[in-house]
Amino acid sequence: MPFKTFRAARRAFKSDASASRPLTADEKALLVRLEFHRQALALLPVAADRHPGVAVLMLDAGKGAQRRLCTCEQGPKRRTCKHLLDLAQVLQTLEYPQRPLFVARDLRASFWHRLAVFMAEGRSDDLSGVRLVETGGDSPRVAVRAADGRILVHYASCGADLSRLVERCVPVADRRQTPGRMQVLEMLRRMTLSESERLMQERGHRTRGMAFEASFWYHLAYHGFREWGPGGLHWRPFIDPESGRFQILAEDGQGRWIVAVDIPRLRVKSFLKSFGKDLAGESALAVSPVPLDLVFDVRLRQDSDLEIAPRLRLVQEAGEYRTLEGIDLKRFQYGDLVYVPQLNLMADMVAEAPSGKLAVSRPTLIKGAQIPYFLDAHRDDLASGRIVLPEKEGGLRILDRFDRLRIDGERLERDWCHLAIFYGFGSEDVSLVDILAARREGTRFIATAHGWVDTQAEAFDGLEDFSVSPEADSQGRNQLRFSAADLLRLQALSTVPVEAVDARRQGGWIERLLGGRPEIPLPPLAGMTSSLRDYQRLGLEWIWYLYGNGFGGLLCDEMGLGKTHQVMALIAVLAAAGCPQGKVLVVCPTSVLHHWARKMAVHVPGVRLALHYGLERDLQQALVNADVLLTSYGVMLRDGADLSRNVFGLAVFDEVQYLKNSQAKAHQAACEIQAGVKIGLTGTPVENSLADLKSLFDLVLPGYLGSDERFARRFVAPIETGHDESRRGLLQRLVQPFILRRVKSAVARELPEKIEDTLGCRLSDDQVKLYRDALEGRRAALIEALRNPQAKVPYIHIFALLNLLKQICNHPAMLKEAEDEERRWTSGKWDLFCELLDNCLAAGQKVVVYSQYLKMIGLIQDHLAAGGIPAAVLTGASRDRGRIVERFQEDPECRVFVGSLKAGGVGIDLTAASVVIHYDRWWNAAREDQATDRVHRIGQRRGVQVFKLVTEGTLEEKIDAIIAKKKRLMESVVRPDDPQLLKVFSRQELIELLEIPGQSDERN
Repeated sequence: MPFKTFRAARRAFKSDASASRPLTADEKALLVRLEFHRQALALLPVAADRHPGVAVLMLDAGKGAQRRLCTCEQGPKRRTCKHLLDLAQVLQTLEYPQRPLFVARDLRASFWHRLAVFMAEGRSDDLSGVRLVETGGDSPRVAVRAADGRILVHYASCGADLSRLVERCVPVADRRQTPGRMQVLEMLRRMTLSESERLMQERGHRTRGMAFEASFWYHLAYHGFREWGPGGLHWRPFIDPESGRFQILAEDGQGRWIVAVDIPRLRVKSFLKSFGKDLAGESALAVSPVPLDLVFDVRLRQDSDLEIAPRLRLVQEAGEYRTLEGIDLKRFQYGDLVYVPQLNLMADMVAEAPSGKLAVSRPTLIKGAQIPYFLDAHRDDLASGRIVLPEKEGGLRILDRFDRLRIDGERLERDWCHLAIFYGFGSEDVSLVDILAARREGTRFIATAHGWVDTQAEAFDGLEDFSVSPEADSQGRNQLRFSAADLLRLQALSTVPVEAVDARRQGGWIERLLGGRPEIPLPPLAGMTSSLRDYQRLGLEWIWYLYGNGFGGLLCDEMGLGKTHQVMALIAVLAAAGCPQGKVLVVCPTSVLHHWARKMAVHVPGVRLALHYGLERDLQQALVNADVLLTSYGVMLRDGADLSRNVFGLAVFDEVQYLKNSQAKAHQAACEIQAGVKIGLTGTPVENSLADLKSLFDLVLPGYLGSDERFARRFVAPIETGHDESRRGLLQRLVQPFILRRVKSAVARELPEKIEDTLGCRLSDDQVKLYRDALEGRRAALIEALRNPQAKVPYIHIFALLNLLKQICNHPAMLKEAEDEERRWTSGKWDLFCELLDNCLAAGQKVVVYSQYLKMIGLIQDHLAAGGIPAAVLTGASRDRGRIVERFQEDPECRVFVGSLKAGGVGIDLTAASVVIHYDRWWNAAREDQATDRVHRIGQRRGVQVFKLVTEGTLEEKIDAIIAKKKRLMESVVRPDDPQLLKVFSRQELIELLEIPGQSDERN
């Protein structure tokens, strides 16, 4: 029989409904013997066949050809076996190909196939793990279970199709018999594999299509399509009223269901979206979702338990709600959908499910002790209205913010007081004694008539720092013994104003203490030859407030605003009163020791000053007739034991940033000094991290900021790493009473303007070669260490290399001066400097030049001498600093001051100059500003021009960018006008500093 007109791409079995005439009974009997897959079909033998075999017809879609074979074992001499002849006869009887028996695309387009794809998505349900179990009943039924026991399908039928389903899903146990339908389908599947599928199978893998064809769902789709065709059954949804199981039923023309498929609950919504139009239109279930809202009614019972009852609301078009009662959500909820039996419809939940582990299926009781935990876990649900509280039950809420803080107490001594402290919540007050007791006992909530006070709320953050216990006062009231500093800390922890009640009418001492006002007015200044500016007077009153309350503090006014002047005024007040609390100790860097002595001799000549310094110093003799003992940090370190045996009324530490390292011996020696009050003076309280601030507070106010570990966990990590603004604000409030910081722009309006400018230059050819040679020898190993987060940063080697690079940027002569005296090394920065200096001098201005390198200072000094320009030079080795500074300040012929950043950047006045040149950049912007402020300070009557020289394309340019970046991170904790908060260089910043000019760092 000819098959030339066949096109295999369209071949797959098709139902008799598409035939040109109805099939006869005999033809239908022949048709059930056929199985097909893709472009192949097979004829199963009859049961009476003594030598059974399966005849196969394969079609080649590309060539329009066919191939026939049979599984029987008849002799090779036979050209065509009986089964192939039967196959040809069957096809002729069925009028094949005039009657197309199979069209593959019809199967793929059928509901059966689309349903199978949907059910197989995300689930294996491989046919090898599926079991078919008889369920009994009036008619034969089969339940199909997955390997994990899930019921996939219920199948009921009165005909032979049930046995064929079993044959297509279960292999014949005896392999010696004729292959069953399942083996035949598997054989056809192997025969029709594409080349790519065959290769995948040989490697032990399979495509998604192969996996799908091996699943039960594909076999069900094939079986249903074979038995009933694409439209022989009608599908409708069904919800089991007992279990709430969502099924779709396939029914015949008499309304009998044949197949029932269980749809997983969480996939019902997507199923309805995909197949809603395919379901029977006469179905009574409305499958189009409508909006539904889930809320919970709360009722406080007489036994103090809380009853939570779910309630569904139908969202209507006008925004109104229709309440639906008695719906079992546990039974009838399908993800976002809920079945409403009263309306026989599926409703769509428009609100999110409540947070926490709330049972949503039926009313739930919350025991009295668990009520606050329930309310806390469902704060969002209460706020959104998903949990509805009764209007009259105002006590069903969590109180995590107080609206007032009331303090009632009496002062016992200078440093201690008895306090009764209450937090107010509406009309309710809760004692701090009760809150601290609850926290110690691990009780989180305190019950009040207005709700439950959450003792672990953020509003009470920091209370663990108070190591206080209740004590009964003279009237038997339970109070707390607080220090004055603790009272200020309590105020800092509060976000609302403090209401102070003076129990014994002691002159409003609580208001004065919390308001930063001294209890005893500042006496008139006597014995001070100079006057104070208004802001300096305010600074003196602040120090007097600290002194009167026994507080330490940090005076952090910007350089040039007269910190020394304000402290000298306090010393004059104390000396005039005979230093009632003890003598005054002043410790400062050696470089400014004589500066302090001269300042005090000029401004407070009546104060008896003893200079404790030099080889022949005698501490006890110095203290005999002195009001003030002036010494250096070096002497303090060496004479620490002797100094600590004396008790001072006031200890002043000038340039206290030198003591920022808490592990340094100098810091420990300063902490050992006994003084009623310790005051630190600095323009840079925070140079690199908040740890600097903590170290300084440990010196002037020990214990106030807690342990290092707690401070790091509570403030350093959240602020420096997490940029936590709430923690930043809290730290700011904590330190605010003990830090005073003013900037020149805010308090000294008469101070001339300061203009800063960064001037760029390029490396000369000499510098380029030296710079590249220095990097190429050491760069690779350093960068490798920096990129390994487990390796320690080799700071010593990195900074040694960076120091060498900075010198090359300055001038090659710093490295090559002895190699060739006749060789004139060139430097781009040097040329820029010489031109700039000439212009400034030609304009009649005095110039201050800073460099951190002695060799560079020597080169500048030689250049000035060769040009006949008088200059003052100050380094760490210079003697008689005062004479050098005085010469520059008072000699009009001395036009240039050249100094090292360390020696000439602190403790001196250079107001005769109007130009500052930073020849090279320092790592710390605060140090540069400090040096600049030697010129731009009180006493300056002209505008100040500041030039910073930067070599472009080198580490200097990157340092400039990093300094600018760090400046933007400052002004953060020590009040808005505090010094800049600098951070140490990161690994990435160090890698960027090691880049070779002209190329970016290559990443491996």
